[in-house]
Amino acid sequence: MARKWQEAEHAFSAALNAPPLFPEDWRPDGWTAVHAYLGLAWVRFSRDGMKESRRDYAAFMRWFAVPALA
Repeated sequence: MARKWQEAEHAFSAALNAPPLFPEDWRPDGWTAVHAYLGLAWVRFSRDGMKESRRDYAAFMRWFAVPALA
């Protein structure tokens, strides 16, 4: 099971570092905002990484609230 979490964490992290394919990927409702940051927060929360999870969720909320500031 730990391997699946590692694979998910790697995939979400890679998505954040990849150039967007489409401009809408970076809108508040786009893939990056909704899935990558929240996915990382959930993966880390599920693995008892509360500090890391809160950091990722806070990044999502900052980005979601004002995308230009993220």
